[in-house]
Amino acid sequence: MARRFAREGYLALMPDLYSNDATRKTLTVEEIDAALPLSRLDDPSAELAKLAPERRAAIERALAWRKTTMPKLSAYADDLGSAIPYLRSRADVRADAIGLIGYCMGGALVGELLARGAAVAAASIYYGRLPDPARAAAIVTPLEGHFGGADAPLTSLVPAFDAAMRAAGKPFEAFVYDGAPHAFFNDTRSSYTPAAARDAWARTLRFFADRFAGAPT
Repeated sequence: MARRFAREGYLALMPDLYSNDATRKTLTVEEIDAALPLSRLDDPSAELAKLAPERRAAIERALAWRKTTMPKLSAYADDLGSAIPYLRSRADVRADAIGLIGYCMGGALVGELLARGAAVAAASIYYGRLPDPARAAAIVTPLEGHFGGADAPLTSLVPAFDAAMRAAGKPFEAFVYDGAPHAFFNDTRSSYTPAAARDAWARTLRFFADRFAGAPT
């Protein structure tokens, strides 16, 4: 994604949030992806029992790691937040034209930063958990969101958050793509939904261009 934004003329920074996470380094992306649907089950033991012993052990490690990531969101948000003053310190960055974008957990981290009052020119959340509506008043950054219509656990949160943002007079626009699943933008997964991804990408580029007065940074 950083390269895609760079091709559009932006200076893109993608922090390695797991650089100090020793457990993450022992897991493959495929193992983490395979653990995701099981992490949503109340009891994944029946599904795990279907796997070969070595595979089951790897997925169990990935499940255990996933359970530790949510409590760490605050620390991850601290690391992500430190990128903002760093970017502002650079001579090749317009300090008034910095944006945030995140996908899945990255989207949740963007929401957490905004709810803490982070002030940048624009922010975009792709199928990430939105902040608690009670925190809407603290958000000062224009925000857009992109959600899959078939991703009910996250899409169901949009109406209450949208209402809270409107009540607080905060700029927020959400787009829900009919039939699109979670991670519809990720072209490395079977969840990739080309039409929704194209529409979301075009809207995001327009949103950032409008908020940055048309100039990439």
